[in-house]
Amino acid sequence: MKLPFVPDPQKYAGLFAFDFGEWVSIGYTAEEIRILLAAPEYASGQAYRIHRVDENGRFELAGVRERDLAGEDMMIFARTDADRAADDFRDLRKMAAANPPPATIRVELVDLPDLDPPHAVCLLYPRYASAAISGWLMDGGFVGGDIALGGQEVLALHHRAGATPVASVNIAGASGYDSRTREEVLQSIREMVQR
Repeated sequence: MKLPFVPDPQKYAGLFAFDFGEWVSIGYTAEEIRILLAAPEYASGQAYRIHRVDENGRFELAGVRERDLAGEDMMIFARTDADRAADDFRDLRKMAAANPPPATIRVELVDLPDLDPPHAVCLLYPRYASAAISGWLMDGGFVGGDIALGGQEVLALHHRAGATPVASVNIAGASGYDSRTREEVLQSIREMVQR
């Protein structure tokens, strides 16, 4: 697969490439990839998330399945002390303000009475960005929670544990691009660089 040349490769980190078979286009959002995969003529194409761009402008790609684009994952950072959980909530927001996450996230400060420990910060994010979110947390030095839980099964645990929201915030991902309409996406498929 040969990616097109772009003059400012760093701005494509977090966006997607789509291999149509005869050509590859880059610069799609997750929603735009869903539009392409839903179109019968492009359903056999392959989507890749631009996970990272190195200092030489080379793209690190991760293959993405259609079900990963619609699903969510979650991490829970639970504390025995409510004030320390509130500190985790504040620290995550501060970290995201200094270095935006690789995808849009939702950060919730919640009480989970059926979980031990019961005070938690829940981090929700698109499933396709799981590895990138983990890397972002590690790179940012975030060490929240007395215990940390992650993965799809944590979503069910969150619902079963009777979550009572205390505060929440949505934080835009680093790409910051709005998705285009279905018509706009399908009209521009022959353009190798979408943005």
